[in-house]
Amino acid sequence: MAVAVALRCGATTRLELPDHLSGRLTLPTAGRVRLPGAPGRPLTADVAAGRALITRDGRKATGWTPAAWLGEGHRITLGPLLLTGDQPAADPAVWRELFDRALAGLTRRHQGVAAELGVALRQILPIGTPAGGQTSGTFHHAFGAIATSRPDSPQALALTLAHELQHNKLVAIDHLMPLVRPGCRELYYAPWRNDRRPLIGLIHGVYAHVGVAGFWHGELEAGLSGRAQQHAEVEFARWSAASADVTAGLRENPWLTPAGRDLVRALHSRIRDWKGHRSSVSAMAVADARRSRHRDRWRGRTAPE
Repeated sequence: MAVAVALRCGATTRLELPDHLSGRLTLPTAGRVRLPGAPGRPLTADVAAGRALITRDGRKATGWTPAAWLGEGHRITLGPLLLTGDQPAADPAVWRELFDRALAGLTRRHQGVAAELGVALRQILPIGTPAGGQTSGTFHHAFGAIATSRPDSPQALALTLAHELQHNKLVAIDHLMPLVRPGCRELYYAPWRNDRRPLIGLIHGVYAHVGVAGFWHGELEAGLSGRAQQHAEVEFARWSAASADVTAGLRENPWLTPAGRDLVRALHSRIRDWKGHRSSVSAMAVADARRSRHRDRWRGRTAPE
């Protein structure tokens, strides 16, 4: 991390690296390099003018692979593949095409999300695809980074970016203005999780799913037809209703700080603004059935023995 920071800010410095390092070394947002020599010997990095010379016993590091950049005009890097042992990095060309098409869709139909991504997003870290399908996450101590398995379509990546952007923003908000008073140990039902959630986790979930509902609202406003419209209507109906239920229950929660109450009220107001859009009767029936099944399964799993 220190080497990457020195590179990015143009510092001139010598840094001692942990001597146990071997194999490939990743410099976040910069690239990867193959380290020389065997572990246990001193390893140093001399950084100057945006370049780094890494040596061990007089031998230079080799095999420099610069980080892949995503998006024309966006300073967004594609990080190394995570959680997959020694497998090679994800194919940058595939991710670049996915990202370009996802960003184009966001720019056409979700200008606010696209603008925020242009400011906030700095790195996408691919994750190996799990058996259950796509997964994604945000690092609470790394603003601007999103980890995600490779989506199967540009729309799916656009949705993932909109979802994880919400988490990124809320991490920053909660850091500047805490949303929950210290000492809260209560756990809550969340319509998007199978486990009980702490209050800050529930707030994160509803903030993200207001973003998800907003994404599907924007897709519907842009005009869809056939199965695509039916799918968007179901998703919008489900997540807008679920978010409304949670924000309604949170408005008087005594553990919220003033900033937390303001946030919950703003989210509830945002959802009310969508009341003008009514999904079809069939889509609402499907959405309601899915919400009911989720809560019933959750009750079955969490009922005391």
